[in-house]
Amino acid sequence: MNIFLRLNTGHKFIGKSFGKEVTEDEFGELVFQTGMVGYPESLTDPSYLNQILVLTYPLIGNYGIGDPKYDEYGIDKIFESNNIHIKALIVGEYNPKYSHWRGKKSLGEWLKENNIIGISGVDTRELVKIIRENKDIVGKLTNEENLNSNMDNMKSIGEITKHTLPENVSLNINLFGKTTNKQKIIINHNPDLLNILIIDCGIKNSQLRSLLKHNIQLTIVDTKYNFINEIMNKKYDGIFISNGPGDPSNSMYVVNQLITIFESDLNIPVFGICYGHQLIGLASGCTIGKMKYGNRGHNIPCNLIGTQKCYITSQNHGYEVLLNKTIDDNNDYNDNNNNRNTSINSSSDSSNNSNNSYNQNWNELFVNSNDGSNEGLIHINKPFFSVQFHPEARAGPTDTKFLFDIFIERCKSNFNIKDRIYQIVNNGLKDSIKYVNTIKGNIKKILILGSGGLSIGQAGEFDYSGSQAIKAFKEENIEVILVNPNIATIQTSKGLADKIYYLPVTPEYVKQVIDKEKPDGISLSFGGQTALNCGVKLYEQGFLKNIKILGSSLQTVMDAEDRERFKNILEVIGEYTAPSKVVSNVSEAITFSEEIGFPLLIRSSFALGGLGSGFANNRYEMIDILNVAFNNGSHVIIDKSLKGWKELEYEIVRDSYDNCISVCNMENIDPLGIHTGESIVVAPSQTLSDKEYNCLRRVAFKVIRRLGIIGECNIQYALDPDSSKYYIIEVNPRLSRSSALASKATGYPLAYIAAKLSLGYSLLEIKNSITRLTACYEPSLDYCVVKIPRWDLRKFPMVDDKLGSSMKSVGEVMSISRSFEEAFQKALRMANENILGFYGTDKNWKSTKDELINPNNDRINKIANSFYSGQYNVDEMYQLTKIDKWYLKKMWKIIELQKELENIELNTNIDKKLLYRAKRIGFSDYQISKMIKKTEIYVRDLRENYSIKPVVKQLDTVAAEYPCYTNYLYLTYNGDYNDIGFDEETVIVIGSGVYRIGSSVEFDWCAVNCVRELRERGYKTVMINYNPETVSTDYDEVDRLYFDEISFETVMDIYSFENSKGVILSMGGQIANNIAMSLHRKEVKIIGTNPENIDNAENRFKFSRMLDQIGIDQPKWRELTDSSSAKEFCNEVNYPCLVRPSYVLSGAMMTVIYSEEDMDNYLKNVIISNDYPVVISKFITNAKEIEVDAVADNGILKLWAISEHVEDAGVHSGDATLVLPPKNINETTHNLLLKNTQKIARKLDIDGPFNIQYIAKDNELKVIECNLRVSRSFPFVSKVKDINFIKIATKIMIGADYQINMSDCKYTGVKVPQFSFNRLANADNRLGVEMLSTGEVACFGENYKEAYLKALSATGFNIKNKCNVLLSIGSYQDKEELLDPINLLNRNGFKLYGTYGTANYYNDKSISVTGLDNEIIKNNIKEKFFGLVINISIPTKITSNSKTNGYYIRRLSIDYGIDIIINIKCAKLYIDSIVSYYSNYKILGDCDIKTTVFNLNSSLLNSLNSDSDDNSDDSLNYTDDIDNISFNCKINTNQKLISINEHNECCNFKNIINVDQFNRNNLRLLFKNASIFKQNIKKLGKVDLLKGKIVGLYFDEPSSRTYGSFYVAVKKLGGDVLSLNHLNSSTLKGETLYDTLKCFESYCDLIIIRSKITNSLSNISKLIKIPIINAGDGNGEHPTQALLDVFTIREERGTVNKLVVSIVGDLKYGRTVHSLVRLLSNYDITFNFISVNQLSLDNNTIQFLNNKNIKYYTYNSITDIIESTDILYMTRIQKERISDELLDFNYIENNLYLKQETLTNAKNNIVIMHPLPRDGEIHTTIDNDPRAAYFRQMENGLYVRMALLHLLI
Repeated sequence: MNIFLRLNTGHKFIGKSFGKEVTEDEFGELVFQTGMVGYPESLTDPSYLNQILVLTYPLIGNYGIGDPKYDEYGIDKIFESNNIHIKALIVGEYNPKYSHWRGKKSLGEWLKENNIIGISGVDTRELVKIIRENKDIVGKLTNEENLNSNMDNMKSIGEITKHTLPENVSLNINLFGKTTNKQKIIINHNPDLLNILIIDCGIKNSQLRSLLKHNIQLTIVDTKYNFINEIMNKKYDGIFISNGPGDPSNSMYVVNQLITIFESDLNIPVFGICYGHQLIGLASGCTIGKMKYGNRGHNIPCNLIGTQKCYITSQNHGYEVLLNKTIDDNNDYNDNNNNRNTSINSSSDSSNNSNNSYNQNWNELFVNSNDGSNEGLIHINKPFFSVQFHPEARAGPTDTKFLFDIFIERCKSNFNIKDRIYQIVNNGLKDSIKYVNTIKGNIKKILILGSGGLSIGQAGEFDYSGSQAIKAFKEENIEVILVNPNIATIQTSKGLADKIYYLPVTPEYVKQVIDKEKPDGISLSFGGQTALNCGVKLYEQGFLKNIKILGSSLQTVMDAEDRERFKNILEVIGEYTAPSKVVSNVSEAITFSEEIGFPLLIRSSFALGGLGSGFANNRYEMIDILNVAFNNGSHVIIDKSLKGWKELEYEIVRDSYDNCISVCNMENIDPLGIHTGESIVVAPSQTLSDKEYNCLRRVAFKVIRRLGIIGECNIQYALDPDSSKYYIIEVNPRLSRSSALASKATGYPLAYIAAKLSLGYSLLEIKNSITRLTACYEPSLDYCVVKIPRWDLRKFPMVDDKLGSSMKSVGEVMSISRSFEEAFQKALRMANENILGFYGTDKNWKSTKDELINPNNDRINKIANSFYSGQYNVDEMYQLTKIDKWYLKKMWKIIELQKELENIELNTNIDKKLLYRAKRIGFSDYQISKMIKKTEIYVRDLRENYSIKPVVKQLDTVAAEYPCYTNYLYLTYNGDYNDIGFDEETVIVIGSGVYRIGSSVEFDWCAVNCVRELRERGYKTVMINYNPETVSTDYDEVDRLYFDEISFETVMDIYSFENSKGVILSMGGQIANNIAMSLHRKEVKIIGTNPENIDNAENRFKFSRMLDQIGIDQPKWRELTDSSSAKEFCNEVNYPCLVRPSYVLSGAMMTVIYSEEDMDNYLKNVIISNDYPVVISKFITNAKEIEVDAVADNGILKLWAISEHVEDAGVHSGDATLVLPPKNINETTHNLLLKNTQKIARKLDIDGPFNIQYIAKDNELKVIECNLRVSRSFPFVSKVKDINFIKIATKIMIGADYQINMSDCKYTGVKVPQFSFNRLANADNRLGVEMLSTGEVACFGENYKEAYLKALSATGFNIKNKCNVLLSIGSYQDKEELLDPINLLNRNGFKLYGTYGTANYYNDKSISVTGLDNEIIKNNIKEKFFGLVINISIPTKITSNSKTNGYYIRRLSIDYGIDIIINIKCAKLYIDSIVSYYSNYKILGDCDIKTTVFNLNSSLLNSLNSDSDDNSDDSLNYTDDIDNISFNCKINTNQKLISINEHNECCNFKNIINVDQFNRNNLRLLFKNASIFKQNIKKLGKVDLLKGKIVGLYFDEPSSRTYGSFYVAVKKLGGDVLSLNHLNSSTLKGETLYDTLKCFESYCDLIIIRSKITNSLSNISKLIKIPIINAGDGNGEHPTQALLDVFTIREERGTVNKLVVSIVGDLKYGRTVHSLVRLLSNYDITFNFISVNQLSLDNNTIQFLNNKNIKYYTYNSITDIIESTDILYMTRIQKERISDELLDFNYIENNLYLKQETLTNAKNNIVIMHPLPRDGEIHTTIDNDPRAAYFRQMENGLYVRMALLHLLI
């Protein structure tokens, strides 16, 4: 049932009823509440009497309603009163499927029982903004029947109306007394107890409980009670005045009695809360003002006057106490002082304010830290005090509950209440105040330790946190010194730290930096576990005695990190971890396991991401885990397993004034047992009650205070799902992975704040930049956040993919929405763009129970399919997975809607309401299209027609309670209004998305530098990204941040909102490139290189063919389309061979094939098709790999860096060691590199950044690949060369001026990969062409050996001198190559051991190597006998699952922490370097290192950029006059067109009569010319190649495209046209075709003719002297159409070979079909012919196919062939040519017409073609499908026909 809410502002909202039905109009004041939990408590709060309550958190009802539970006094422990007092409840989304062990009924059922209206489906964020921006909002609830006519408009929410509310409804009605008992009640009657008088104005049960816990008597009276005489007679020991609803000025009866007390000599304690505070305020001489919208939330900060102490409080009031203020009801929100009512001028000590209008005997006690309003009063010498907030706080925090204790204590004994309050605060601050005094303002130079290379468990979140910290310190004018070897990060860029040391974060190096820089302070909190561990070691070595450690002390760190200390500290304060014991050896562990039993959790101290941990179910598993755990630390803790419990996290901030806030609480969907980094995490928690939420919050504060943490930390809990029992898991005393997530989830800049706090600031002194309020507050979320990890385990053969206590994920995503389902599905797609969402794919799916009990990284897919197939229901799934039923019910709901969508009848459109429902729970357009058997474009067009569009919402940290000053945005369908406008022009930059192997922080560096340059240039910038670990998703980096999907759908939605100048794709890595063509085809403006050229580089077919065309060498290659051709090629070129798919990142699915067996295994696991072209090429062994990172300006190379790989080709560039400047490249090779790079840049017309990879061997240089985007080495080359490549590229792309100054460098940079094999159990660490590293580091040196050792050390490699070395060298060739290096080790004191084969070889060469058998080797590794292992294996296919002895050596070395080298070139470099430079490293200066590659002489530069290169196929030379052409943009005009007459095999071309004249060779040349015309005409618009030429056009049939394209082609080539047809020529008088052509011959240089007569031109052309082009001859041929068709296929797919071409329609009369079939016979094609018998293929064409043995098949319906088709060629039924045949057009329409549902089963890259015109055979709704190529086909006709004209004239 729909309910309508009308406001007195004229706004109208529509929602769904879930409580009492509205039978008559209901009225009430609208108020909102920003709490995220506690709806049962809030609804029973009497202060909400008769108000319409809007809950800002959109997901309500999650934990249901429990039964009342009464204490010994009969007071309910759950609810705040016995009734629900609100008039109505309004929520964004109501959840009837609750989940909580206390839950007994749903919220809706409870509301109905209490006769309360509930409304869901309302855009509560917009409603809150209306309440905030207007005063005295009255709402009318109605179900008016006359509004039903608007129900067909689903987007009518918010429609402006002129409705006038009835005059008799007043906001100022006297609510007094409506909730009180109206009689005297005594609780806990006992004359021997303290007797407290309660003035009940609407008291809450929690206030009664807070008082009764002191075992006192309570006498409760209502507000009409005359208590003054009893007070005067000292009947009571104290007075408490409760909260309540309404205007306190109506309660003057109570006020007057209070005045009497205050003016008397009585010394009775008086304490008032909320309404009671306002009554005391009136009695003290203050006035009361109606606030604009009140304070109603659980997160309101209140400052104790005169201190920096701030408390987070719960409040619910619409009136405030005014001290020296006047009431101004019309006053708007004051941006300057953040006051929502009037300006506030109270001093820090009210007693000194002589202007106060209230009694001078009163002081202001608390003040609201947000708006400055009064929050408390206290008498200067009498025990009278009051607070506006609720110390009892149900719902909400109870941080100030001690005020009840002070009140009761004062009732017992005489003391000054104010002094006691300040005493409590100061006692807790003694140590902290010292901290402030010694730090604040005294720090001039800070040393920050970074985290080093990205690894599993320690990723890009520390670039974010470190960058924020540097910003914070620089704002204080502090000099910042950074030690961080991670060269790919923002924090190691110019403009942040004053000096950057690219050095290992180890004590040895940090000591040297400290000695040199002499910092005042050191910060360890922003570099993860790496920085923390380094700091602890320095501290233990006594090296930090004279340096202030900022933030938490190292004692605090060690207390938190050391498991035994931590456990003991918790026990002291009455908190506990799970039953556990710290052990130092295996024997102790066995003993404890026998005491406590299995299963057990084993963990190491000072470990990150659960490293070295695991669950053991028996002794043997325990011992295996212990051996690894002890390798990571000397102490290991063994916990009793709590698998299946809930896991929760709180991000806590504490300052040096003991202010604590909870910034974000998060709930893991996965139960305990899966590391939180591996779990799906939701913020805020969805299934906790107020009691649980605030209990864990309170415990967090208790623990953090005991530890003494200053700054930010993370505390993790285990919570019993069936009770309130909990254990503390751990505290991370630093910024963590979760900190980045919490920051981005809330908008609260944790790292920035933590840095400020480490300097001694209080939270009160720091501003929140989003709202410009104090940072001392707890964010309120009005949205739901979901984090999902990203795994790349597929890359690692033999890896254990089970999820457990140790992290394996390489990145994470974060999605935001106002419903869980929408956020969940978005996050799934973000984590893996190949996933549709939570989506069932197999109706026969069967998961084993073990797969669900012990899940792997595919667990969500298994749950989806188990629901989809009906294998398990929610209850059964819960028993297996222990995922909370609330989440499982949400997942079930998604699958149920999927089934509903799939059941829509085939030819039926999805209706508007169902489509809207699907979008609201997160279904993407593409996902829906799969369900309803339509296309994505169809769904997009349909929802746009329905006006179903997402809205843009802001993330503002305060649930719209205050204005937001930054644009931190997300899209959602769970709303009706945009939060922002779109007036200014913007530039959109696409980020890199989730960190994965191959796309990490280096791409974020590029994106951030791009937006910074754009902003410097005055552009308004938009970033689209969803990675919470990045700097690019800091809201202050851009003008607008969309934290949302990077998909075609979402980018198009954002582009449609934004007034955008264009989109930059090239900064975000591969994910942006993958949608380039889709965006381009929807006419999105792409800034930078044209997407068609991106496709030419990404498509392996197109790129390889292009290299052949421009004469650049590449390894021999062939299209891989089937196993037989692949094996044939491999045998031809000899193994090994390389298989390379298109559009991939980090070498995904790329592999080296060493044998036919390898090929068979590869083909078993990979579907070979034309969907994404795959190329197989010769793999060249022992070749050097070289990278060129470059920037071009309209095809002209402007900036470059040449880096050399240490490893030979065959190791992915991301896993390779890079050296810059290169050391082993001669000048000839260097110049050829640049020359070829320039040729490629010209051919692809590159505008912006790009990367080319080469291999060099035997003086030959070959191209491997080209990426028209930034690469992962751009930060490295930019910092080594001291030229920001991204800033230059950005300037070029936007057309700005730029200068490039390449200078010489003094140092060499070496980049070394960072691997995380120690996280990936059982994975083999051999490297290949698919990338495996998770990060990188780089260091500098005076030479590359020194730099290499530093960089290697920075990865964690422990460089040792004269240690025991194990040698295991596979091939004879490798043993021989290492002969000299091994001898060098031997001569320099290294003790050498080896496998028997290796030892025997070197012993024969007089090098002493002790041979060991395999078992001894394994044991020696476990005992850490070796300091280094060199294992060089014989190259084989890495996907092999055979566990060889070499594998065990490698794996054990990883597990036991033995350094290992597995690459022969790296082994040689390491040995040479260690012998030459051990313990002789030199520390460099700062980041201003001047570097270059080569000193290029001017002649080389000139030759690279000159416009004449006659030896290149791509040198251009049109005509002598071409330089006189005027054009507005820079363009390559020096590209030479190839004349077919130049080639002997084609020299007889005179006319184009039929397609039989063409073969593969001249087609290739013709198409090359067409491509050149296409590229240059688009830029120049016209090229005068036919100047002075006249072309005759004679068409005796109607024509649009053929005539038009030839006409325009002639004109654009500078020629003139003589045009005749059968209506304006002498053929009307009987002139023959021959005579007409002779006429043309006299005047023209070429004739283009279309004739009605079949085959009319074959003979007559021989009689005409000038060239003739056949533009169609009756039912015969149409050669130019067939040529443009094949050209289009080639342009779209990159190749014409091995395709399935399906031709549909009129095959008999279609001359286009006849020509196309013949032309395609030049390629390896399979034909499908689909038609009716009367229009089937003509006999001549059939005979032609049979003679050539070409495969073809005939069908009667498109649906029969659609799944296998690569090219779908539709044709028109040519009714004008049909005479006697009778056709069943109904059958034709049903079977030969292309429909949306047919395309559902088509390939993603099917090409849909049509020669046009069409007559219904393709519906216009398909036109927007990116696979529909017929309009591009039509455009290509222009370029092909230009090429034909160039050929013949």
